[in-house]
Amino acid sequence: MKRTISTLAILMNLVSPAMADNLTVHEWGTFTSFMGSNGELIEGMHHEDEPLPSFVYGLKKEAEETRPGAPVPPVCRPRPGTKIDCFTMRSLIETHSEVFPEAPISAGVTQKMETPVIYFYGEQGKKVNVQINFPQGIITQYYPQATSAYPKLHEARELKNGQFVFDVTLLSPNLTAFPAVAANSIWAPARQVPAANAIKVNNGDQEKFIFYRGIGNFSSPLKVTSEEGYTLKLTNQSQSPISMAIVLNSNGSKGNISMAGALVTSKNVAVPDLNKGMSFDQYVLKAKAAITQALIQNGLYADEAVAMVNTWEKSYFHTPGIRVLYIVPNDETEAILPLQVKPTPNELVRVLVGRVEVMTKDEENSHLATIRANPNLDRLSVFGRFYESKLRRLEQIAPEDLKATIRNLYN
Repeated sequence: MKRTISTLAILMNLVSPAMADNLTVHEWGTFTSFMGSNGELIEGMHHEDEPLPSFVYGLKKEAEETRPGAPVPPVCRPRPGTKIDCFTMRSLIETHSEVFPEAPISAGVTQKMETPVIYFYGEQGKKVNVQINFPQGIITQYYPQATSAYPKLHEARELKNGQFVFDVTLLSPNLTAFPAVAANSIWAPARQVPAANAIKVNNGDQEKFIFYRGIGNFSSPLKVTSEEGYTLKLTNQSQSPISMAIVLNSNGSKGNISMAGALVTSKNVAVPDLNKGMSFDQYVLKAKAAITQALIQNGLYADEAVAMVNTWEKSYFHTPGIRVLYIVPNDETEAILPLQVKPTPNELVRVLVGRVEVMTKDEENSHLATIRANPNLDRLSVFGRFYESKLRRLEQIAPEDLKATIRNLYN
């Protein structure tokens, strides 16, 4: 089989295995959280950054198809003692799906689960059952069509117990009869894994992989804190070593990297200095190479690793700001997203990248001064996609006379 792999993958001289009768399953994905200088998770991570193709299923599609152009009615009754009530869950669904982006939110979302993708390698015609559970979150979007998915639009009660089940049939790796997407779509890179089987489900949907996305509220394996100055403290909060962590900083014209390496307990890492940064193209190339190598070292095939990095190039590397990327320990992955595959694969590899968006102490002080000087600023242009989480953190530390102004900026 002729393989089409990037120059980076070829140089690494690592390729996927030939097709075999046994079943091999590989998954990659990422989840994103936000921390202020105190290292605590902040709510407001439900906003969508990379729009998905219109054929993707989930809460957005249900909302659009069941009540096009009309507000989604209440989906639950307030339950004493629960974090999310009827109003906030309804608003959460509306906002996350971009059906009603102006809806107010107050709904405990601290983790955005973005693009887990599952590939299959095996003989054509093999039938595979896949079940994903999300104990501390809900599945919001997926493709192809699931055999079952929970919650549905009007079943949502809490931000927990998400689940979907897929029954797929493995097809030829050479199949390309998939729903059309633009060449620059976030969906396109994940299809560039030649040896992976195409898959088909009962309603006729065909794709190169299973895709899903969700939102949740669970603790982060990595804590990132910032005191005065230019140092971050990275603390491993899991019971297992973090095999790789990297700190990135970019402003759209320059970028820089600090390699934290493996992390067993805690480590102080310098904030990458943009004054000593490299050209943006060099920065992106170096950052992509580092992440790709880490993904391969943790079990992904080279073309899978390249597909993941290319999928998230814009979000990981082009988005201005300071962030930490790290490989999630396997036991944490299994706790966050328990996965069952039948028949049992002879090889199952799952590699999730945790992404922590960081606001340092110095940035917090600077932002407070900016808001005081211009209380009617444009929140997107100043704070970007993570405006709500950033503003929620600023509200926590702001003087009393500034809190209401900040609250109005994210409501």
